[in-house]
Amino acid sequence: MALTTYAACNGMVSDQAKACPHCGHPVHAMGGTCPDCSGPLPANASSCPSCGRPSSGAGPEGQGPTSGIRILFPSPGWFLYDGSVEVLLDGLPIHRGSFIQGFDVHAPAEPGGHQITVVLKMAVGRCNRSYSVEVAPGSVRRVKLGFSRCWGNFSNSLEDLGNGGL
Repeated sequence: MALTTYAACNGMVSDQAKACPHCGHPVHAMGGTCPDCSGPLPANASSCPSCGRPSSGAGPEGQGPTSGIRILFPSPGWFLYDGSVEVLLDGLPIHRGSFIQGFDVHAPAEPGGHQITVVLKMAVGRCNRSYSVEVAPGSVRRVKLGFSRCWGNFSNSLEDLGNGGL
């Protein structure tokens, strides 16, 4: 039995556990270990949540993913404090990083409906927002996430950038 740090909550998890004892996320959906930092890789992650190294999510016969989601969040500009932002796809973490730097996340996803949840943790509090998106077969659903300085939260809706090819 080996213990690893689970990327969703930074808690220690056994390699034999079915769910994280700290946050409850299922760990059966882990895709392996990152070759750069040895951190756990969620099965549907486009990059390592610990170090950002791109993963090689493959579809049938190693031909690459058959469909997916791309989430773009441009840098929101100057803020006094940086926070951490986490992106979940159907409840599984696919990105964790700096709020101020923004991000561009790619994740393989089956065709159909998916839930994107974005969680922002700042010194003054925490906010989150969830969005529903549909992925068409054989394409990548591209969306852009906005942030309202006035309300201190992510926009109520995603900007649809359309479906693109792989």
